[in-house]
Amino acid sequence: MNFFLIFNEDKDINLSVTKKISDFLCNNGVEIYISNTFNEKNKESLNLKETDSLINDKVHFVSEKECVLSSDIAIVIGGDGTILKAAKLLYAADIPIIGINLGKVGYMSELEINESSLLSNLFEKANNKSECIHIDERMMLSCNVVREGRIVFSEVCLNEVVVLKGDISRMIDLELSRDGEILTGYQCDGIIISTPTGSTAYSMSAGGAIIDPKIECISVVPLCPYLCINSSPIIFSKDSKIEISYRSVRRNTAYISVDGEEGIPLLDGDKIIVSSAEYRTKLLRFKKFDFYKLLNIKLTNRISELADRK
Repeated sequence: MNFFLIFNEDKDINLSVTKKISDFLCNNGVEIYISNTFNEKNKESLNLKETDSLINDKVHFVSEKECVLSSDIAIVIGGDGTILKAAKLLYAADIPIIGINLGKVGYMSELEINESSLLSNLFEKANNKSECIHIDERMMLSCNVVREGRIVFSEVCLNEVVVLKGDISRMIDLELSRDGEILTGYQCDGIIISTPTGSTAYSMSAGGAIIDPKIECISVVPLCPYLCINSSPIIFSKDSKIEISYRSVRRNTAYISVDGEEGIPLLDGDKIIVSSAEYRTKLLRFKKFDFYKLLNIKLTNRISELADRK
């Protein structure tokens, strides 16, 4: 069994958690793959010297593509943002993710930082092919920006596609269609198109519905629509093809962002086409998972943390 270690260097200070996990895996005789973008400073943090036999025997620094091709499971150390990036990297690879949360919320992670020792439990169950391990599949979205008949931007995401205004004081004009049929127009600050997984992220903050990830659908939430009859969030079936048309009027500007990453500016007449992606993100679970219970715990902890800052 081979493991792909993906970690957030900003959250794992001195790579202490990554070091602990890599040591555990090496001691159990498995192969570890790490992206060769890993720098010398981080190698020193993991006590991995070029002369160390550990590198030659168990730890392999190779390209991200080779990491994906050579691994059976990805261990993602960080927050939800790190899992979003991993989901994109592992798209179509059929590699399950086990997340270890070092972030503030961590809806998708299986383990918290103080539970990393439970990896031994996972390792034992995986080797014995235990029925206690199951895969939590999450739908993804495919997004294309079409400009004058050509695709100028194409991406997949696990959370959401966001179209936002570029100017503080000017709203943007958007038109929403489904399967080629125009539904409504918006003069608004933007629009969020999300998966059920993304329903607990930006969409929830904007007043969108919280959706059980077992339900496969596409949520559309307009941001601050002005004088609009259809201003409520809309839930579409997973088979829907959503199209957002952008019109640049009143000298306004807009851009698109996918899973919080830096996007591209939009031009007048651009069409943003969003549909269910062909492949899904697979999250490895070996603890009892209750979506709503987990959500309540995470939200309560986050509210308490914010209250303690005052």
